[in-house]
Amino acid sequence: QIKGTDLIYENKINQALNTYSEQLGEDALPLIKERVALLGNGKVDVIDVLKILWIESNGRIYDDNGEILRSISDAYGAFQITKDTQDYLNYYFGLEGSENQLDVKNPYDNLDACIYNLRFLHDKRSSDLENGEYLPTGDNIKNAVAWSYHDGAWASEITDYGQDYIEKYESLSKLDEYPQ
Repeated sequence: QIKGTDLIYENKINQALNTYSEQLGEDALPLIKERVALLGNGKVDVIDVLKILWIESNGRIYDDNGEILRSISDAYGAFQITKDTQDYLNYYFGLEGSENQLDVKNPYDNLDACIYNLRFLHDKRSSDLENGEYLPTGDNIKNAVAWSYHDGAWASEITDYGQDYIEKYESLSKLDEYPQ
């Protein structure tokens, strides 16, 4: 049973998921679970996708004008994926030119891009550690993935915004103790 301040974090996740579901037009949790199982390769957890959803957009797919959500840094959709990240993921996972090619302006592809990105970042940062590279997050892969989701896969230092991102991610990680 979730108690105390953990309930606040659960509420944040649930609010983001409800907004996402409303804007998607369907119950998004089964969809997220299905896509993580299909694309995550055992390296992505549903709760991590939900954390990113809350941190990036509070579950919003669209802005107040009904247009796909777009940040000042040209990141799109609920998971705030840039075109550069989209292009790299399409290349890295061999999706270019296929029916599965990602388009971050499509809400379903935006979800898939988040999952692929989390998987790629997990592999990259794990490999970095195995190769003896120093990561400013130490050997905490989940924090390294969160930091890299914000600051980029090839970042070597944590920006102030990246540190804030990690702190938000860690505060939501209290929910990891409640698998339901």
